[in-house]
Amino acid sequence: MATQKPLLVFGTTPIYGHTMPLRAIAKNLIQQGYEVIFMTGSHFQKEIESVGARFVPFQGKADFSEITGWGLVPPPPSETRGTPLLEFIFKWFFAGFIVEHFNTLQSVLEEVEKNQKGREVVVVTDQSWWGALPTLMGAPGLKPAGVLGIGIIPIIGSGKDVPPFGLSMKPDPSGKSTDKFAALTQEVLWTDYAGTQQEFVKHLTTLGVKDIKDDAHVIDLEYTLPDRFLQMCVPSIEWPRVDLPKNLQFAGSLPKGHRDVSPSLPEWWNDISDGKNKIVAVSQGTLLSHDFTQLVIPALDGLKDLPNTIVVAALGRKGATLPEDYEVPSNARIGDFIPFDELFPLSDVFVTNGGYGGLNHALSHALPMVFSGVQTDKPENAVRAEWAGVAVNLDVECPTPSAVREAVEKILENPEYKQKATMIQQEMESCDPIGAIIQAIEEVVADARVKKSSA
Repeated sequence: MATQKPLLVFGTTPIYGHTMPLRAIAKNLIQQGYEVIFMTGSHFQKEIESVGARFVPFQGKADFSEITGWGLVPPPPSETRGTPLLEFIFKWFFAGFIVEHFNTLQSVLEEVEKNQKGREVVVVTDQSWWGALPTLMGAPGLKPAGVLGIGIIPIIGSGKDVPPFGLSMKPDPSGKSTDKFAALTQEVLWTDYAGTQQEFVKHLTTLGVKDIKDDAHVIDLEYTLPDRFLQMCVPSIEWPRVDLPKNLQFAGSLPKGHRDVSPSLPEWWNDISDGKNKIVAVSQGTLLSHDFTQLVIPALDGLKDLPNTIVVAALGRKGATLPEDYEVPSNARIGDFIPFDELFPLSDVFVTNGGYGGLNHALSHALPMVFSGVQTDKPENAVRAEWAGVAVNLDVECPTPSAVREAVEKILENPEYKQKATMIQQEMESCDPIGAIIQAIEEVVADARVKKSSA
């Protein structure tokens, strides 16, 4: 008789860029015969159930969306670049709801134990969902067979030879900056992100964790505590490190075709699919980037008379429109929500405000980029893409039209950007991310069985 596959319990921070990548993973694992319970905000119930997973909402105030969540926390800092905003998000959204996340997970585990006694459970989380960390640190309650972390933003954990996350600094290949990076890392972890650690420890104490080490920051624990951690990128777009956690491996990006396609294409689609023009794709993402004067409109204005070029603005959400008084250039085509798997194969340059998903998605199509955006992880994404030679980094939140044009022309005129993007695409295609995830699940379960048999 074949051994029953473990039950997979997913937990994600309830915002689009964290939930939808794990939804894509869940979708593929379900197709491989796994049963999935998916914990996140009710805002995503329809999307989760549509892939065949059972949806479980978070308990209490943790059941928020990317819109309503801001009403549950203090006002964000006025300084939106660098560590102040990151500290705010880490403290209030990642650490702040740990009790509710832990309790939701315990309720699921209790139900499984009641109805499927002895069923092996593997918890799968995005790295910013910390609801499983108390269990891994000894909190009273039921334990899963193992925990698998999934990295869907750049690696934010500290390292001996890399700059700390949040300063948008590049590594020093000479090795001469090691002491400098070490000092900066201590300052960032224990001063800039001190509030995050305090919030984390407070909730651990509430949940009954006894052995809390003073020198272990949650920014590192989210990587080192899970039984396995898979970073969803290839090494070429992450800083080289001498001290990657032993449980961490690069799994590659989500493959093309693993995202939902559009049921219909815009009426102007033939304008960009006939191969007669260069295509520049522009997007501000899907979260709260709906002030299109930040990037979309400057890009449209800057590229409006670029010869033999069509500019496609993907506005990121159903029903989104540009301001009524904005005069759309004749070489522009506007869509509310256009899946990138359909747009990117036709495109020559991607102008973006710097989301991690967009970065990986573009590279899976060998598409070089122009980056703007300085909030949250966006400048860290930008410096990685610039360092890898696949992007021009404007390093501003709201670029001028001329700056966008100059950057696009630079990429179109210099074939090295496309060549390096193609090399990374080939590296991605050599990976099997879903296979790596399945292997990690099987290894976690095998380890748990060995421990159980020797207990």
